[in-house]
Amino acid sequence: MKTKIYFSKLKHYHTWHIPFFALFVLLVLSKLLVGVEKKVLQFSVDHSKFKLQKDYVYLEVYYSIPRQNLKFKQTPDGYLAQVQIKSYLNFNNNSILVDSLQVNDMVNSLNDISPTQSLIEMSALQIKAGDYLLITRFIDLQSNFKEIHKDSLELTNFSEHKLEISDIEFANSIMVQPSKISKFDKNGLRVIPNVSRTFGTGLSNLCFYAEAYYLDIEKEAANSTYHLEYCITDQNGKKAKEILGTPKPKPGRSSIIHGNLDISDLPSGLYRFKMLIIDDFNKISAQSEKDFMVYKSDDFASGMEAKPEIEQPLDEDTFANMNEIALDEYFEQVKYIAQKHEKKLFKKLDLDGKRDFLINFWTTRDPNPATYVNERKKEYHELLQYANKYFSLGKRQGWKTDRGRILLVYGQPYQVDRFPSSPDLKAHQIWYYFKLEGGVEFVFVDVRLVGDYQLVHSSKRDEIRDYDWMENWAKR
Repeated sequence: MKTKIYFSKLKHYHTWHIPFFALFVLLVLSKLLVGVEKKVLQFSVDHSKFKLQKDYVYLEVYYSIPRQNLKFKQTPDGYLAQVQIKSYLNFNNNSILVDSLQVNDMVNSLNDISPTQSLIEMSALQIKAGDYLLITRFIDLQSNFKEIHKDSLELTNFSEHKLEISDIEFANSIMVQPSKISKFDKNGLRVIPNVSRTFGTGLSNLCFYAEAYYLDIEKEAANSTYHLEYCITDQNGKKAKEILGTPKPKPGRSSIIHGNLDISDLPSGLYRFKMLIIDDFNKISAQSEKDFMVYKSDDFASGMEAKPEIEQPLDEDTFANMNEIALDEYFEQVKYIAQKHEKKLFKKLDLDGKRDFLINFWTTRDPNPATYVNERKKEYHELLQYANKYFSLGKRQGWKTDRGRILLVYGQPYQVDRFPSSPDLKAHQIWYYFKLEGGVEFVFVDVRLVGDYQLVHSSKRDEIRDYDWMENWAKR
């Protein structure tokens, strides 16, 4: 059986059957001890359980295979690595086969293999609640090297009468996927699991997925709201980050929870992520939590003097080589953050005046003139690239779209809820900025059904406001 391979640009060097602190030590040592021969393949296994019918749960098991640790054999078509994965659940001396997979990985050159790549796989099954031992056996079919993981699973029933949250699934990415095409697709989303639960270098957002069950929608409660709260604590239980969500209308008895939190400010270490859901009608709450790691290579650099970061500045030399048309086009891209008087002034300037204006435009916005980098300019240009990459529509560049403008003005949202198209509603997204004016949201709807998400409502001052946006814009 040949399986489709998903690549994760993360480093996976740990196994979950040893203590969590030992995992972090193993991760750090594997980074620092360069040249030491690898003794294990260092596969990772994780799992999440979700609600099913009474007495049964839906179990997902995730596997991560570090690509660089596999043996690739040369073939006429390139270099081939093959891994066999077999997982079982043991219960009362009985063994249940979860899945048997064979992962085939072909590359044209060994230079295509990066130490930051992993192969991601997944199994899923419906199983009766109970205490199990999950046994996963990995075999590198080219080297015949074997590795076994063992995890104790307590698969308890979800209640039929009270508010609860499923397990939390950490993810490398979550994107809208209306139709189910791969095993990673569920509830209109494609969730690629972060099996090692490691974030940090190259992955600074904590991306997560969960499901809430049994919200109260009886009688008066049907039109009430619920809200989410998130908390991250370090290994000593000290609060490292807290996000308080805004009230949302109940989508029904169940709700899909997904989003991402910026954790770029967290140093390397072990953390616990706690998710709390509160039914605003009856004040009943439920929570779920899961451990994760942050690893940043710079936190463990030794014997090296840090060098100042030097960017190629878009300053005198660059603007000097632009003609007036190019300068006008550039200002169009940055005018979202320009003041009214600056916009009026720029139109009146001649060629040299516009060059001097743009140099001064960024100089006055430099938050730390003592550094080599203008952090505000660098951030804006990165957001501009992001908008053009993900929001462009045909010949229309992403920065010209509504989502592009909001991104450039307010930065990356702290949380994004994505709702795929359905027979009743058009696809829409809700962006949350929890630190802006005490917490604001922006609602974008694919009004014309062409992938162009228009801003139809926001709780932010001076932005468009329409509390009946679902009726006026999202309904089919």
